[in-house]
Amino acid sequence: MNNKFKHLKKGEVPPYNSLFFTWDLTYDCNYTCSYCSLGYEEERARKPKSLIFSPDEWGRIWEDIYQKYGPAHIHLTGGEPFTYPGIMEIIKNFISYHTFECSTNLFWDPDELIPFVPPDRLRIGVSYHPEMEELSVFLKKAEKLVKAGFEVWSNYVAYPPFLENLPQAKKAFKDIGINMSILPFNGRFKDSDYPAAYSEEERDFLRNLGADLPWVKKTMDFAFEEKTIEKEKQKPRKCWMGAVYAKIHPDGKVFRCCAEGAEFLGNITDSTMERLDSPAPCSLENCPCWKGMILGSEDIWE
Repeated sequence: MNNKFKHLKKGEVPPYNSLFFTWDLTYDCNYTCSYCSLGYEEERARKPKSLIFSPDEWGRIWEDIYQKYGPAHIHLTGGEPFTYPGIMEIIKNFISYHTFECSTNLFWDPDELIPFVPPDRLRIGVSYHPEMEELSVFLKKAEKLVKAGFEVWSNYVAYPPFLENLPQAKKAFKDIGINMSILPFNGRFKDSDYPAAYSEEERDFLRNLGADLPWVKKTMDFAFEEKTIEKEKQKPRKCWMGAVYAKIHPDGKVFRCCAEGAEFLGNITDSTMERLDSPAPCSLENCPCWKGMILGSEDIWE
């Protein structure tokens, strides 16, 4: 095991920045939201295919990660990760080694999860999709998680037809103790490309609505940043990505970060993944993410 983590015991919550994975378990989704490319089979067909392993096999893979690097924090996402076969058993098998958070459309009943996951080992991001479910039904399920002691936040895409309902939805979530993250729409609507097509009035509306949550403000600032003038190309800068963070695709391949063209680190399914030991130069000319861990700016990463 890496010496940095030898003092941590199995089941102990690790320091937040010790090692963080985003795990895109699958790009399959049971919803067909009009604003999401993964809602369409032709788009999913272009993505890496999911490896279908049993819960025990995934358990061994994540135990190997623990033995090699110590406990990690895993962001389980997709697609919709809870459509993956045996997902509840998979979670059971790695919560004793790692903490995790998940992003989900919450189509499932929280009572399936609550009995076996301690609230201090899981954060849950529940994404509400108005085209797929009534808000009142969704809130009842989300509130179950809150009452069970889990940290829960909500995600809501600021798709142009949804804008007028955002304030009411935010209040409804707040009333049950959940902060609502507003995600700028990224795609085409009525022959216009978003987020660039948001009017100044819409941008001000979204900024004001999300002003109480620092990470939402950062997301808005990044999305609405002027991109018509090419940024000055930067020399390679040292970055912590790959040392404290890695992105796992559904085929098990691991990359230094989520940016296109990121450095390949190996595969978690065949024990070839190797994290970087220290910050290393980034080959990308411009970091595409405000969460990027450029050496010297670690405090902006959340």
